[in-house]
Amino acid sequence: MLLYDSKDVATTPYGEYWRQTESVCVLHLLSNIRVQSYTKIRKEETPLIIETVKSYCTSSTPLNISDVIIKVTNHVVSRIALGRKYSPIEGGRTFKELLGEFLSLLGVEKVAKELDNFLEEVVKEHIASGSHN
Repeated sequence: MLLYDSKDVATTPYGEYWRQTESVCVLHLLSNIRVQSYTKIRKEETPLIIETVKSYCTSSTPLNISDVIIKVTNHVVSRIALGRKYSPIEGGRTFKELLGEFLSLLGVEKVAKELDNFLEEVVKEHIASGSHN
């Protein structure tokens, strides 16, 4: 359903098919009962990430917290969606790389930069005018 034949919620134009797909996602993937069913996976992954952070604390190696968050997110999502963790060795390119490429194809990064530039200009205008709204 997600990313299937470019007909998922993120890439489908708004319309009847999009509404049906979004409804299925909400009912079957994001309901309270379904999200609570993922608790065991989250509880199993949390100590592993804590150990990773601890090991960096006892060494002089800097920790890239973004990489740690991406790693735990990848593990949790893989276990929920695919039934187990996938390593780069098994799957070739990592989920992070594939998702990054997919999002760039969607233009997410470009739009995010444009939005950031727009909001930066709004802030500058407010500062210049002395407005506090």
